[in-house]
Amino acid sequence: MINNLISSLKFFLFFTLDLFFISKSKKYKKKSIMLVRVDAIGDYILFRNFIEILKKSEKYKSYSLTLVGNQAWKDLAVTLDGAFIDSYIWINRKKFRRNIIYRYKKLRDISSIHYEMLISPTFSREFFYNDHIVKVASTDQKIGCFGDFGNIRKWQKRIGDKFYNILICVNEKEIFEFNKNKRLFEIIIKNNILLIKPKITTSVCTSFPFSKLNYAVLFIGASHSQKKWHIKNFAKIARFLVKRYGLEIVLCGSSEDKVMVKKFEDHYRHNFYDLVGKTNLLELSYILSEGKLLLSNDTLAPHIAVAHGKGHVFVVYSGNHFGRFIPYPKDIYDRYDAICHPVIENNPNEYLRLCKMYGYRSGLSIDKISPETVIERISNQFNLLGSKSSFSKCNIDKTLKNRE
Repeated sequence: MINNLISSLKFFLFFTLDLFFISKSKKYKKKSIMLVRVDAIGDYILFRNFIEILKKSEKYKSYSLTLVGNQAWKDLAVTLDGAFIDSYIWINRKKFRRNIIYRYKKLRDISSIHYEMLISPTFSREFFYNDHIVKVASTDQKIGCFGDFGNIRKWQKRIGDKFYNILICVNEKEIFEFNKNKRLFEIIIKNNILLIKPKITTSVCTSFPFSKLNYAVLFIGASHSQKKWHIKNFAKIARFLVKRYGLEIVLCGSSEDKVMVKKFEDHYRHNFYDLVGKTNLLELSYILSEGKLLLSNDTLAPHIAVAHGKGHVFVVYSGNHFGRFIPYPKDIYDRYDAICHPVIENNPNEYLRLCKMYGYRSGLSIDKISPETVIERISNQFNLLGSKSSFSKCNIDKTLKNRE
């Protein structure tokens, strides 16, 4: 009840603010597209290849592109896709929602130019983010996804739908997010897209002490606590990887995960490289591109690793957005393995039912996934692909030397 009241009050406040920007006296920019994508880093990785495809398409190759993007992935976008984007408007999501002055300034920037076309490709639209940006943007045509109710209330979607000229319905059979994006852009450019997987072909080389070693990356962070596997489990897997495969251990995560490093060290009690909170996205991308293996929670790291297409990816996963973001279809990446909650693992033939049950949220506990299960899956994957022999043996005695 209180949440509904707050949401309603916020709507009327933002609605009043939006009125300042609805005006026909705009600077007109011919053959221009505003591309709106302000969701998370993983969403960007699954979408970004279609920026190039849009820019090079026969229909829109002469158009300029302005990207309204999430500031969280600014460095990646400018480096990886700067050749295809003519200008940017960056949004700090927290400030955009909480700071009315910041919101006013950003909406002023967004509405200052009249574009020929706007594309907002987010499937699970957010009313107070991309929908409101679409509302105030000045364009001849506004295209979006009909979408679902994953991030939006019914009354919000009913209002938000009216902000668009065209809402594209993606076939329900396209469950995985990358395939949804692909189908959406095929409809927009009116042509088939041959790309079958997300790709990152550019990597900014960075020097790290372990760069020339065989190493495994353990990414201990996630956006929500219910997505975070217990740190002692990561430590147990680390010991296994060192003992069985002689891999160096590189620990990664955000600055918020720094408190977990000492706990990992206490459980692991061997040498490792601590990069938690010490890398930007470009550095993390490089580290993931060169690693032999990634063990991660459900977060940005697996999407980046798959896009590089080099190492083995293992994700410990409780079930949120099942089918939509996890697991990756085998025809996209066959070295990806999602180790799921037993409720999902024990029903391998009920994929569509599980997608409907956990397509939005999952109340399943990630700590029901045992480290023994993860070890078994890693062993099976490596044995199946002949990976054990592909590692040149590190000095295991040195690696196992106690930090004392």
